[in-house]
Amino acid sequence: CTLEGSGFIKKYRKLFSDSGVLRVARENYAYTALKGKTAFLYVNVNGMDVCFKIGESFCEVRNFVAQQLIQTEDGCELTANVWYYEPWEEKPNTSDWWQMDQKKRSLKIPRTLTTKVTVHEHEDGLEITLHTEGLEKLPLRLQLCIPAGTVLRNDAFWLKTAGQGMIVRSGDVELALGEKILSFGPCFGEHEFQGHYSGEETNAGGYTIFCNALTPVDKTVFLRVKRK
Repeated sequence: CTLEGSGFIKKYRKLFSDSGVLRVARENYAYTALKGKTAFLYVNVNGMDVCFKIGESFCEVRNFVAQQLIQTEDGCELTANVWYYEPWEEKPNTSDWWQMDQKKRSLKIPRTLTTKVTVHEHEDGLEITLHTEGLEKLPLRLQLCIPAGTVLRNDAFWLKTAGQGMIVRSGDVELALGEKILSFGPCFGEHEFQGHYSGEETNAGGYTIFCNALTPVDKTVFLRVKRK
């Protein structure tokens, strides 16, 4: 039998404060924003999943990980603060960074980096603004992780993705997977640094579009649904 009014909810908005999770569904797409995760924003368009990360190279920090998630009227804000360690007062008993007791080091609190991501919803997609304050000349990498097999195209190239990724220095990129088409941009590329070898996450199962900039950063990109 069929119950009257049964089925999936097509539009919803729910903030799970204790978990640091915001889930939103709109007519053309759905997204999830996460506190405490390197992949801080997931977007789903009719079964096509993409996610966003930000690579940060700052002492032991490798990725932006939001410490605060605030729901806004048309989206959300994610914020993180990191600081600079002072040199060791006494030589550590190991040369392995990950084995060092970092609690024994003083913090240089005035030299912090504050990274804020603001997400605004539109009918056809998301507007994402990346803003930093504090330390300068740090290489940041806004990363859009997409499924392998997605076709990328713009005025300069047309390729079917497999693994790894590329830095796109300007313009918008179309992402086509089956019948679904998204657009992303405007892209930017101010440096070629892809991150550290140790502790750096990779998108092993897909392909990554990198938009690279040096702090301070104030950039806005759009992820739009062109066909779902």
